[in-house]
This record gives sequence, C-alpha cells and structure tokens, in this order.
Amino acid sequence: FFDILSGNQTITSINLSGNRIGLHGCKALARFLREGTCRLADLNLSNNRLTDKSTRTLLEALEANESLRALDLSRNALNGKSTTPVLCAFLRSRNTTLRRLDLGWNTLKGKGCSDILQALSGDCTLTNLKLSWNGLGDEGAALISEVLSGADLSSELDLELLGNGITDSGFLKILGALSKDDEGSKPKILRLG
Repeated sequence: FFDILSGNQTITSINLSGNRIGLHGCKALARFLREGTCRLADLNLSNNRLTDKSTRTLLEALEANESLRALDLSRNALNGKSTTPVLCAFLRSRNTTLRRLDLGWNTLKGKGCSDILQALSGDCTLTNLKLSWNGLGDEGAALISEVLSGADLSSELDLELLGNGITDSGFLKILGALSKDDEGSKPKILRLG
C-alpha cells in the first residue's frame, strides 16, 4: 500500500486503525514518511498492536518528516520500559511539526508518562498530549507532579490524564504542582478524571 503512495503529494490523512500493519507495514510507511514529497499531516495507527521495534521504525522516520501534525498511537502495546526511551528521543528530536500525540490506552505507567512529559520540557511544539488509561495511579501522579513542578512545558499544552486510577491524593499533588508560582510554563488545559 505505501509503495503505491511513493511520490504522492496530495494525501494528507491516513487512518489505519485496527489493521495490524506489523513491522513490514511500519517499514513501508517509514519509507513514505521519509520522502521529501510526503505531505501527510494526520496519521492514525491506533489499535494495531504495534511493537517496540515497529514504533521505533516509525518514530525514527518521523524525526525528519516536516508535515505530520497529528499522530495517534493509542490502543497499542506500548509500554513504559522499552517504548518510552524511543518516544522521548523522538520528542527531543528536531521534529518541529507534531502538534497532537495520542498515547492513550497503552501501558506506559507512571514512570513512562513522567519521562515523556520531561522530554517535552523546553522547545517542544506539541499542544495536545493524551496519556489517558495508562495505569498511572497515585504513584504515577506523584511522578507527574514532580515533572509539572520543574519542567518548562508549553503553556499551550492540553494534557489529558483521564482513567488512570488517580485518587484525590494524586489529584491534589498534580494540582499543587500546577499552582506553584515559578518561572516554568504549565499546561494550559489539564484533563483529569
């Protein structure tokens, strides 16, 4: 499919959710994303059972891509131990076009999500990050609050943490971190629940 797209300059959105594209499909997609003619702005790869290796292949291709604005990697098998370093490296890379990243319904856990937020500190262009349903719990909320206290996040960031099993105690830690009066920027919108 992606070999057919080679050289295409008109397609701006592809939804492959629920297709189990596998490593072979990810490699073909990565070739397309690296092309200078690629104008893809929106890519939905949710519910594809992507592995660490296939995710790494895609994210490395996206480092050089200058058109993608939205990436949906929700409902895959992304975990905090092996996938997070790859995601963090990508977020710290020279990619300046990605605005929306959906990582909901994975198993990134607290450490993975806090590492991802930390990677956004500084010059990130991301304005919407969904980390919902990743099993954060109160331990993850404490890690997130530490990052929110010290990181310089975009004041335009819309951060979603719904369905993570965070209790009142965890919510209070996050809200306390957001209310600290320091020089770092804080997210504009925070969705908790």
